[in-house]
Amino acid sequence: MTRLPYGQGCVPAEVMLPFDYKVTVLRVPVDGNAWGDWDPDTRTIRVDKTLRQYAQARYIFLHEMEHAWKDWLKYVATKVGIESPDGPVDEPAGLEEPE
Repeated sequence: MTRLPYGQGCVPAEVMLPFDYKVTVLRVPVDGNAWGDWDPDTRTIRVDKTLRQYAQARYIFLHEMEHAWKDWLKYVATKVGIESPDGPVDEPAGLEEPE
């Protein structure tokens, strides 16, 4: 099995979800006590580039993708709009806009 050079291939550079919701993924030094973070305003996941094990970087990426996925669900429910064949669908519980 051919190994890619460090920092390449262990996490994708971007993820495209339906309805043109693009998530950018960066390998950068992350400030603070976290190995990664999710910025919903820029739709960017940052994974700490000091993680030397591919499996660790992928784990952090997938954890942050969970946050991105939840924001995508909110985006679809509030911006794209969904409707059941049986009639309108209420916004999913817990995804309301903050006041």
